[in-house]
Amino acid sequence: MGIHPALSFRIWLVKVLARVALALVWIHEGLIPKILFVRPSEPDLVAQPGLVLSSPQTTLALLGVFEAIVGTWFLFGRAERSAALGMSLAAVAIAILVVAVNPSAWTDPFGGISKSLGLLACGAAVWFLSPVVPHAHSVAGFAVTHPASFNPGGPCMCRGVRASWVVRGENGGRQSLEDSQAGTAPTRSRCRG
Repeated sequence: MGIHPALSFRIWLVKVLARVALALVWIHEGLIPKILFVRPSEPDLVAQPGLVLSSPQTTLALLGVFEAIVGTWFLFGRAERSAALGMSLAAVAIAILVVAVNPSAWTDPFGGISKSLGLLACGAAVWFLSPVVPHAHSVAGFAVTHPASFNPGGPCMCRGVRASWVVRGENGGRQSLEDSQAGTAPTRSRCRG
């Protein structure tokens, strides 16, 4: 039968919230400590491993721009599984690099090591939930609408639960979202509470 629409919506919401949280952290980390309000320790952290391009400040600013761009890309959900994997691997690599350069980062309450665990959890949520949640393109050729719009007598109710979402095909036929993803022919609107 597929995933119940209410559960599908909750899974989608968790995935989107994890994606947005992860993206906003990357945007914040790119803009605030690396470009707008640079702490004195930041350029030193970049200069220590010898990864400087022209100056520590320039390298830090370029890194900040890169993080902000990657975060913005992820915010809009393009190639979200690939982005989640890349961002998670980058978070691990950055944490390893920071600890290698500055071992006291393990004990710094404002350091990024503990924050990386939350980033990894958000990345994992996006990675694992993305294939489960229906996307608009997975019902190509169909406009998703609520069954109430097809029922002139009011909302379709079954056992006191609002019916599942239905889709209207290009030919005007109606079918449940689950049937449309399975590729079955449009049928009459029916309750699936």
